Amino acid sequence: MIFNESKLSVLDNSGALLVKCFRIYGKPFGVLGTKIIVSVKSFRVGKKVKKGEIFKGIIISTKSIYRRNTGNYLKSDVNGVVLWKRKEESPVATRIKYAVPMELRFLGYLKIVLLSSSTY
Repeated sequence: MIFNESKLSVLDNSGALLVKCFRIYGKPFGVLGTKIIVSVKSFRVGKKVKKGEIFKGIIISTKSIYRRNTGNYLKSDVNGVVLWKRKEESPVATRIKYAVPMELRFLGYLKIVLLSSSTY
């Protein structure tokens, strides 16, 4: 589960390395597929994002257990997020470096599934 003030890894090639969550839409905590607002804390030099910029983010992996409808459980080793542009509904990056769960497709984030290398 992701709460306010949680630090998350960015799992795409936008240039951000670490972000901090400061707003969660519609719930008291964030789970897989939840929209959040994040601020960039560390980044790679020469990329698209800078420190202190604010983006929307979609949670694609959590350390806490997520239960699928089939009865299987998902658990990741990182709390990960993909950055989205605030005005447009499109991702900042062009590639996702992490395998994403198939549930994102049914939650309306097909663009994330198409940009990723694989799904599980």
